[in-house]
Amino acid sequence: MKTNQIQLNYHLAFITPFHFGTGLRAGLIHRSMVRDAEDYLYVPGSTLKGVLRDQAGCFAQLFGIPARDPHNLAGDLGEFSPQADTLTQIFGSRFHPGTLYFDDAALIQEDRDFYNSPQTNKKYLQKQVETRTQVSLSRLTRTARQGMLFSSEYGQRDLRFSGQIYGSLTGVPLPSRPDFTYSLLLLVAAVMSLDRIGGGKSTGLGRVCCTITELKVDHTPIDPAICVQELGDMEIFELAQEEA
Repeated sequence: MKTNQIQLNYHLAFITPFHFGTGLRAGLIHRSMVRDAEDYLYVPGSTLKGVLRDQAGCFAQLFGIPARDPHNLAGDLGEFSPQADTLTQIFGSRFHPGTLYFDDAALIQEDRDFYNSPQTNKKYLQKQVETRTQVSLSRLTRTARQGMLFSSEYGQRDLRFSGQIYGSLTGVPLPSRPDFTYSLLLLVAAVMSLDRIGGGKSTGLGRVCCTITELKVDHTPIDPAICVQELGDMEIFELAQEEA
């Protein structure tokens, strides 16, 4: 097994409106958006971590790499084993705390300046969101439910955010590139393939373009495209694991 120090900076550009809810009501708004201490929108790191885990799980399934489903652990005693599976090495589990940290993605400075300036004094911060009135539908009759009209906030499309993933990452080294691990390949593939995040994904909301702006492995800059080129080695993961 090999442990690397990872620093991955990414950029999110939303193509459609999006929603990251607080779960709380704000005045006449039933479903309000999360905001930081300065009243700017942000993308919660916990939400990003969950979506990336799903993406990495899809790649693991595609290449036949053993990975536990965190939502289906009935009768699975493997999570008590000191030998964690690849997804657990990246994201952690109930009994194997993760060593990677997923920061909240903050609105980039250019977009912050667009909605706020010393002259406007936060006058236009509310323009970051749009309000939509919706109605709850009955799944049985497929008609509107009486008295279930509600309003929601959605972030404006074209907003851009930047965030960072950093910490230590343990995994099985690649036979062709001993300085890389399979855990690193799965993480990079998950970030680069991210295309939807937040609430309402099934209705077309939350479409996003995710770009890795900087990747450092043990403080050495790495081109993310190199990791993508090495994805073919996923097919010999079990052999590399036995050798490790």
